Parts: sequence; C-alpha cells; structure tokens
Amino acid sequence: MIDIHVFEKLCEDSNLGQMVGFPLSISGGLLHKMYAIETDKGKYAVKMLNPQIMIRPDATNNFINSERIANLISKKVPAAPAKIINGNSILKIDNHFCMIFDWIKGKTLKPNTVNCSHSEKIGSLLAEIHTTDFSKLNIKKELRNNEQSIDWKNYIKKGQKANAEWVELLLENFDKLYEWTSLANKANKVLSLNLVISHRDLDPKNIIWNKDKPVLIDWESAGYINPRNCTILV
Repeated sequence: MIDIHVFEKLCEDSNLGQMVGFPLSISGGLLHKMYAIETDKGKYAVKMLNPQIMIRPDATNNFINSERIANLISKKVPAAPAKIINGNSILKIDNHFCMIFDWIKGKTLKPNTVNCSHSEKIGSLLAEIHTTDFSKLNIKKELRNNEQSIDWKNYIKKGQKANAEWVELLLENFDKLYEWTSLANKANKVLSLNLVISHRDLDPKNIIWNKDKPVLIDWESAGYINPRNCTILV
C-alpha cells in the first residue's frame, strides 16, 4: 500500500481538495495500481504507474502521446482521458508517477453478459476513432520490423530431450510451420501499409457501462495499427 501522505500531497498539488477518508485499492489495473480517492470536491481514480515500466526510455513519451490521443478523441466519442494538471497528464509525487481521472459511474461487463447491442455500439465508436484526423498530433508511425524467424528444429530438439508429448505433432507439421511463418511475415508487411490510430486494447475491462452508455477508458496502448487487427472483444 502506498503511503497515505503521497495521496494527500497529490490532492494538494493538483488542487483536488481535501481528501476524505482513505484511498481504496480498486480492480482494473493489470500492470499498474488503481485507487479511488474522495475529496471535498469530488471522487477520482488514481493510476499509480508501475515503476519498472516507467524506467523504460520511451515509457513517458508513450504515455504522453496516448493521452494526447485520448484528449482529442474525447471530443467525438465518450472517452476518459487523464486530467491535465499544470499542463501535464503524468504527475510525479515523491518517487511515484501517477495519473488522475474523474470518477466514472458504471461497471464493466463480463463476457457472458455481452449482447449484440453492446458490440454494435462499440463498433460504431471504433469506426469513429478510425476516421478521425489525428495528424495535428504529429505522432510518428513506428514501423518496427516484426518479421519472425523461428528455429523450429531447436524446439524439436528441446522437446525430444524433455520427452514432451507435443514433439510428434510438431514433427508432423514441420514443413508447414516454416510455410506458415513465411506467410505471416508477408501478411505483416501488407498490413503495415494501412495504419490508423486506435485504442488497441478495447476489451471488456476497458469499457465502463452506465446502463446502456459506454465510456472508453485506459488509453495507454493507443497508437497505430491496421484496422483489420482491431477485434471488438465486448
């Protein structure tokens, strides 16, 4: 648990008001920790960013760009970007990096409660995102070389050494594995020619529903992707 003084300082520095009660750890953060805090001015969600991620050279810039995307698209679709405090979406309190969000009433859906109406609504929002002009953000397309070269022979050797049950199946499909890898690499090159900016993590945990109205949250993965790779998982 993070020291309560960190949250008190966060509220003071961010002009959120006087904190009421104690921070409450909430679900929703896989790589980061999420907390609910209440003040005399309102209720907020605080994302404490994973320090191991923040030491990566490109981490801060990636968060900044994803929030720029979220802020722009929030003018067209129900999105929840982080609050901008003194010109910044990422705040540093002592040794902690964090982001603050206005509290959103509602709940996420479990897969077995999703229906066609939910999917249609998210599909429409996704289409709106993909047709939005993000050019003024000047976010570079980082076309990394995702070509894979897999040494299937080495996997067979390891499997044989371990007497693995799957070795026989691997041997039966040995030639096909290299063929499929080659086809995947060719497809990747074709897909990279048509890119749009998208949420890139649009599954149930990142959509809050208030009755039948969705809000798209957690934009940290936002960036360029081929639209055919955007699967709606709601």
